Amino acid sequence: MTMFLKVNMKNRFVYFLAIVMCLLIITAVVINNCGWNGKSDFRVVSITDEGLKLVSISPERKMINYLNVFGESMVWIPEGLGWYEAKNIKKILITEKKEKLIKSMLFYNYGFWPDKVIWGNFKLSWKILGIVGRVNYFFNEGKMIEKEEELNGNFENNQVIVDEIATRDFADSILLSSNVKLNLFNTSNLSGAANFISQRLEWAGFSVMGISNSERKVDNCLMIGKNNALQSILGCEVEKGDDNDIEVYFGDKYLEMIKYSSYVRTLKVE
Repeated sequence: MTMFLKVNMKNRFVYFLAIVMCLLIITAVVINNCGWNGKSDFRVVSITDEGLKLVSISPERKMINYLNVFGESMVWIPEGLGWYEAKNIKKILITEKKEKLIKSMLFYNYGFWPDKVIWGNFKLSWKILGIVGRVNYFFNEGKMIEKEEELNGNFENNQVIVDEIATRDFADSILLSSNVKLNLFNTSNLSGAANFISQRLEWAGFSVMGISNSERKVDNCLMIGKNNALQSILGCEVEKGDDNDIEVYFGDKYLEMIKYSSYVRTLKVE
Protein backbone atom coordinates (compact mmCIF):
# COMPACT_ATOMS: atom_id res chain seq x y z
CA MET A 1 0.00 0.00 0.00
CA THR A 2 2.80 2.39 0.92
CA MET A 3 4.65 1.53 -2.29
CA PHE A 4 1.46 2.18 -4.31
CA LEU A 5 1.05 5.62 -2.71
CA LYS A 6 4.67 6.50 -3.46
CA VAL A 7 4.27 5.49 -7.11
CA ASN A 8 0.99 7.37 -7.35
CA MET A 9 2.53 10.50 -5.82
CA LYS A 10 5.46 10.24 -8.22
CA ASN A 11 3.12 9.94 -11.20
CA ARG A 12 1.15 12.97 -10.03
CA PHE A 13 4.36 14.98 -9.73
CA VAL A 14 5.43 13.96 -13.26
CA TYR A 15 1.99 14.89 -14.63
CA PHE A 16 2.06 18.21 -12.80
CA LEU A 17 5.57 18.97 -14.09
CA ALA A 18 4.52 18.07 -17.64
CA ILE A 19 1.50 20.38 -17.43
CA VAL A 20 3.66 23.24 -16.12
CA MET A 21 6.21 22.73 -18.92
CA CYS A 22 3.45 22.68 -21.55
CA LEU A 23 1.97 25.89 -20.15
CA LEU A 24 5.39 27.55 -20.20
CA ILE A 25 6.00 26.48 -23.80
CA ILE A 26 2.55 27.68 -24.89
CA THR A 27 3.09 31.00 -23.08
CA ALA A 28 6.49 31.43 -24.71
CA VAL A 29 5.07 30.74 -28.16
CA VAL A 30 2.11 33.10 -27.67
CA ILE A 31 4.26 35.91 -26.28
CA ASN A 32 6.99 35.42 -28.85
CA ASN A 33 4.50 35.86 -31.68
CA CYS A 34 4.67 39.52 -30.67
CA GLY A 35 8.38 39.39 -29.97
CA TRP A 36 11.68 38.27 -31.45
CA ASN A 37 12.80 34.81 -32.52
CA GLY A 38 16.34 35.63 -31.36
CA LYS A 39 17.92 34.87 -34.75
CA SER A 40 16.77 37.33 -37.41
CA ASP A 41 17.04 41.12 -37.18
CA PHE A 42 14.50 42.74 -34.88
CA ARG A 43 13.43 46.35 -35.32
CA VAL A 44 11.54 48.40 -32.74
CA VAL A 45 10.36 52.00 -32.57
CA SER A 46 9.31 53.81 -29.41
CA ILE A 47 7.20 56.97 -29.66
CA THR A 48 7.33 59.41 -26.77
CA ASP A 49 6.69 63.12 -26.21
CA GLU A 50 10.36 63.71 -27.07
CA GLY A 51 10.14 62.07 -30.48
CA LEU A 52 11.14 58.71 -31.95
CA LYS A 53 13.74 56.10 -31.04
CA LEU A 54 14.52 53.56 -33.76
CA VAL A 55 16.20 50.36 -32.58
CA SER A 56 17.70 47.54 -34.63
CA ILE A 57 18.98 44.35 -33.00
CA SER A 58 21.02 42.36 -35.51
CA PRO A 59 22.64 39.03 -34.58
CA GLU A 60 24.16 38.95 -38.09
CA ARG A 61 25.97 42.27 -37.54
CA LYS A 62 26.37 41.62 -33.80
CA MET A 63 25.10 45.16 -33.35
CA ILE A 64 22.36 47.04 -31.53
CA ASN A 65 21.83 50.32 -33.34
CA TYR A 66 19.82 53.27 -32.08
CA LEU A 67 18.63 56.32 -34.01
CA ASN A 68 17.16 59.14 -31.95
CA VAL A 69 14.83 61.51 -33.78
CA PHE A 70 13.97 64.07 -31.14
CA GLY A 71 13.04 67.70 -30.69
CA GLU A 72 12.99 69.88 -33.79
CA SER A 73 13.97 67.18 -36.31
CA MET A 74 11.40 67.29 -39.10
CA VAL A 75 9.38 64.16 -39.88
CA TRP A 76 7.02 63.69 -42.82
CA ILE A 77 3.71 61.96 -42.09
CA PRO A 78 2.14 60.49 -45.26
CA GLU A 79 -1.50 60.56 -46.34
CA GLY A 80 -1.82 64.32 -46.11
CA LEU A 81 -0.67 65.19 -42.60
CA GLY A 82 2.61 66.70 -43.81
CA TRP A 83 5.75 67.79 -41.91
CA TYR A 84 6.03 68.08 -38.12
CA GLU A 85 8.78 68.37 -35.55
CA ALA A 86 9.59 65.02 -33.97
CA LYS A 87 8.49 66.19 -30.52
CA ASN A 88 4.95 66.66 -31.89
CA ILE A 89 4.61 63.37 -33.77
CA LYS A 90 3.01 61.37 -30.95
CA LYS A 91 0.47 64.09 -30.21
CA ILE A 92 -0.43 64.57 -33.90
CA LEU A 93 -0.91 60.87 -34.62
CA ILE A 94 -3.06 60.35 -31.52
CA THR A 95 -5.09 63.54 -32.00
CA GLU A 96 -5.78 62.73 -35.65
CA LYS A 97 -6.41 59.05 -34.82
CA LYS A 98 -3.72 58.07 -37.32
CA GLU A 99 -1.60 55.77 -35.17
CA LYS A 100 -1.73 53.19 -37.97
CA LEU A 101 0.49 55.46 -40.09
CA ILE A 102 3.53 55.00 -37.85
CA LYS A 103 5.05 52.16 -39.92
CA SER A 104 4.61 53.83 -43.30
CA MET A 105 5.85 57.11 -41.81
CA LEU A 106 9.07 55.42 -40.69
CA PHE A 107 9.52 53.74 -44.05
CA TYR A 108 9.12 56.93 -46.09
CA ASN A 109 11.44 58.89 -43.78
CA TYR A 110 14.11 56.28 -42.98
CA GLY A 111 13.41 53.07 -44.90
CA PHE A 112 12.66 51.54 -41.49
CA TRP A 113 9.84 48.99 -41.13
CA PRO A 114 9.48 48.05 -37.45
CA ASP A 115 8.52 44.64 -36.13
CA LYS A 116 7.14 46.25 -32.99
CA VAL A 117 5.76 49.69 -32.13
CA ILE A 118 5.91 50.95 -28.53
CA TRP A 119 3.93 53.98 -27.40
CA GLY A 120 6.27 54.85 -24.55
CA ASN A 121 9.88 54.46 -23.46
CA PHE A 122 11.96 51.62 -24.88
CA LYS A 123 13.39 48.89 -22.70
CA LEU A 124 14.87 45.54 -23.71
CA SER A 125 12.40 43.52 -21.64
CA TRP A 126 10.76 40.14 -22.25
CA LYS A 127 7.47 41.95 -22.98
CA ILE A 128 9.10 43.49 -26.06
CA LEU A 129 11.53 40.75 -27.06
CA GLY A 130 9.35 37.80 -26.08
CA ILE A 131 10.63 35.00 -23.86
CA VAL A 132 12.68 33.31 -26.60
CA GLY A 133 14.13 36.63 -27.73
CA ARG A 134 14.94 37.78 -24.19
CA VAL A 135 16.72 34.51 -23.37
CA ASN A 136 18.69 34.74 -26.62
CA TYR A 137 19.59 38.36 -25.90
CA PHE A 138 20.71 37.44 -22.36
CA PHE A 139 23.23 34.89 -23.67
CA ASN A 140 24.47 37.10 -26.52
CA GLU A 141 24.40 40.55 -24.93
CA GLY A 142 28.14 40.54 -24.27
CA LYS A 143 28.85 39.86 -27.95
CA MET A 144 26.76 42.78 -29.21
CA ILE A 145 28.18 46.24 -29.87
CA GLU A 146 25.85 49.18 -29.20
CA LYS A 147 25.93 52.27 -31.40
CA GLU A 148 23.77 55.39 -31.18
CA GLU A 149 23.10 58.15 -33.72
CA GLU A 150 20.98 61.27 -33.37
CA LEU A 151 19.29 63.56 -35.88
CA ASN A 152 19.10 67.30 -35.26
CA GLY A 153 17.03 70.16 -36.65
CA ASN A 154 18.98 70.50 -39.91
CA PHE A 155 16.98 68.71 -42.60
CA GLU A 156 19.73 68.46 -45.23
CA ASN A 157 22.25 67.23 -42.67
CA ASN A 158 19.74 64.64 -41.44
CA GLN A 159 19.28 63.32 -44.97
CA VAL A 160 23.05 62.80 -45.27
CA ILE A 161 23.12 60.93 -41.94
CA VAL A 162 20.17 58.70 -42.85
CA ASP A 163 21.62 57.96 -46.29
CA GLU A 164 24.88 56.92 -44.61
CA ILE A 165 23.56 54.76 -41.79
CA ALA A 166 20.22 53.34 -42.97
CA THR A 167 21.53 50.49 -45.13
CA ARG A 168 24.65 49.97 -43.05
CA ASP A 169 23.05 49.82 -39.60
CA PHE A 170 19.28 49.37 -39.92
CA ALA A 171 18.55 47.45 -43.13
CA ASP A 172 17.33 43.88 -42.86
CA SER A 173 20.26 41.43 -43.01
CA ILE A 174 18.19 38.78 -44.77
CA LEU A 175 17.20 41.22 -47.52
CA LEU A 176 20.79 42.43 -47.90
CA SER A 177 22.05 38.88 -48.44
CA SER A 178 19.15 37.73 -50.64
CA ASN A 179 19.17 37.40 -54.43
CA VAL A 180 15.96 39.42 -54.83
CA LYS A 181 16.34 42.27 -57.31
CA LEU A 182 13.80 45.01 -57.97
CA ASN A 183 13.02 47.10 -61.02
CA LEU A 184 10.77 50.09 -60.40
CA PHE A 185 8.48 51.77 -62.93
CA ASN A 186 6.72 55.09 -62.55
CA THR A 187 3.45 55.14 -64.51
CA SER A 188 2.23 58.35 -62.85
CA ASN A 189 2.38 61.95 -63.98
CA LEU A 190 4.71 62.89 -61.11
CA SER A 191 8.41 62.87 -61.88
CA GLY A 192 10.87 61.60 -59.30
CA ALA A 193 8.42 59.25 -57.58
CA ALA A 194 10.28 56.06 -58.48
CA ASN A 195 13.57 57.56 -57.26
CA PHE A 196 11.91 58.55 -53.99
CA ILE A 197 10.55 55.05 -53.35
CA SER A 198 13.72 53.38 -54.64
CA GLN A 199 15.87 55.17 -52.08
CA ARG A 200 13.62 54.02 -49.23
CA LEU A 201 13.62 50.43 -50.47
CA GLU A 202 17.42 50.44 -50.67
CA TRP A 203 17.59 51.83 -47.14
CA ALA A 204 15.38 48.91 -46.07
CA GLY A 205 17.80 46.40 -47.64
CA PHE A 206 16.35 45.70 -51.10
CA SER A 207 18.53 45.73 -54.22
CA VAL A 208 17.04 48.11 -56.79
CA MET A 209 18.56 47.38 -60.19
CA GLY A 210 16.67 49.86 -62.34
CA ILE A 211 14.31 52.82 -62.30
CA SER A 212 12.34 54.08 -65.27
CA ASN A 213 9.03 55.38 -66.54
CA SER A 214 6.56 53.01 -68.14
CA GLU A 215 3.79 53.32 -70.70
CA ARG A 216 1.91 50.59 -68.89
CA LYS A 217 -0.79 52.32 -66.88
CA VAL A 218 -1.26 51.13 -63.31
CA ASP A 219 -3.72 53.02 -61.11
CA ASN A 220 -2.31 52.01 -57.76
CA CYS A 221 0.65 49.68 -57.19
CA LEU A 222 1.42 46.43 -58.98
CA MET A 223 4.11 43.89 -58.13
CA ILE A 224 5.05 41.21 -60.67
CA GLY A 225 6.72 38.50 -58.62
CA LYS A 226 6.16 37.80 -54.94
CA ASN A 227 8.03 38.96 -51.84
CA ASN A 228 6.31 39.01 -48.46
CA ALA A 229 8.46 41.78 -46.96
CA LEU A 230 7.91 44.02 -49.97
CA GLN A 231 4.19 43.28 -49.97
CA SER A 232 3.93 44.19 -46.28
CA ILE A 233 5.55 47.57 -46.94
CA LEU A 234 3.91 48.60 -50.19
CA GLY A 235 0.63 46.68 -50.17
CA CYS A 236 0.67 46.22 -53.95
CA GLU A 237 -1.50 43.94 -56.04
CA VAL A 238 0.53 40.87 -57.02
CA GLU A 239 0.87 39.06 -60.34
CA LYS A 240 2.85 35.88 -60.94
CA GLY A 241 6.40 36.44 -62.07
CA ASP A 242 10.04 35.84 -61.20
CA ASP A 243 10.29 36.08 -57.41
CA ASN A 244 13.99 36.89 -57.66
CA ASP A 245 13.58 39.60 -60.27
CA ILE A 246 10.52 41.61 -59.28
CA GLU A 247 8.94 44.48 -61.20
CA VAL A 248 7.06 47.14 -59.22
CA TYR A 249 4.78 49.67 -60.92
CA PHE A 250 3.50 52.84 -59.20
CA GLY A 251 0.50 54.78 -60.43
CA ASP A 252 -1.21 58.09 -59.64
CA LYS A 253 -3.59 56.60 -57.06
CA TYR A 254 -0.76 55.15 -55.00
CA LEU A 255 1.13 58.45 -54.92
CA GLU A 256 -2.09 60.32 -54.21
CA MET A 257 -2.83 57.96 -51.32
CA ILE A 258 0.49 58.69 -49.59
CA LYS A 259 0.30 62.38 -50.72
CA TYR A 260 3.77 62.25 -52.26
CA SER A 261 3.23 65.73 -53.69
CA SER A 262 3.10 67.15 -50.14
CA TYR A 263 6.56 65.73 -49.50
CA VAL A 264 7.93 67.37 -52.64
CA ARG A 265 6.21 70.73 -52.19
CA THR A 266 7.41 71.22 -48.64
CA LEU A 267 10.83 69.54 -48.96
CA LYS A 268 12.50 72.87 -48.18
CA VAL A 269 10.34 73.29 -45.11
CA GLU A 270 13.33 74.35 -43.05
